[in-house]
Amino acid sequence: EVRGGLVEEIDFQLNNLAGIIPTEIAAFPHLTALLMERGRTAGTIPTQIGLLAELEILDLNFNELTGPLPDELYDLGETLFQLDLNDNELTGTLSTKFGDLRELEFVQLQSNAFEG
Repeated sequence: EVRGGLVEEIDFQLNNLAGIIPTEIAAFPHLTALLMERGRTAGTIPTQIGLLAELEILDLNFNELTGPLPDELYDLGETLFQLDLNDNELTGTLSTKFGDLRELEFVQLQSNAFEG
């Protein structure tokens, strides 16, 4: 979705696109929703996700994402209210910074390989 010449929403849900989330995602600083549910997105969540200061919805469930959650994700504490990361291959422990995501109303993290 584009408003006023600014990309506010990227929706690649329910597709067969394969690849990674590029670090160039930071080129969309006014993005409010990144919707990539049920694709074949692999690799890690890039640290640049933390530069999306207006991001409200991050929906990456049912993909092939690996690795830990980047610490930069917790920089979205003022805006992020929906975090869907279930059914991936994410690992590691959830940081104590998870509590910094003060606006979260909906979280799905099940069916990953988190520890602790």
